[in-house]
Amino acid sequence: YVPREKVNPVQAIKLIREAKGIPVLAHPPLYKLPPKDLEQLVAHLAKHGLLGIEAIYSTYNRADENQMRLLAKQYGLAISGGSDFHGKNKPYIDLGIGRGNLNVADEVWKNLIAKL
Repeated sequence: YVPREKVNPVQAIKLIREAKGIPVLAHPPLYKLPPKDLEQLVAHLAKHGLLGIEAIYSTYNRADENQMRLLAKQYGLAISGGSDFHGKNKPYIDLGIGRGNLNVADEVWKNLIAKL
């Protein structure tokens, strides 16, 4: 057994940026934060190098997606989308389509890459 090393979000952003990656805040509506707290989190992380926010996700409703797109615009972040596929431990989520209604346009990827 080797204990895992934990990093906080700001440290994670720094490591991802150092590796020439694109740090994206994954599925923020699932954090169940009040809107003001979520906005403060996004503002804080954007100040520390966050480049994107997951705005397209198979369990989001229209209000969730709109809120994420608004936060992205407000803080100069690209949007991303994903199925959250993790293999056999999430058998109800399929690779690339989530629960069946996911549609992430190619433009999303192009805008993310442009952040590098």
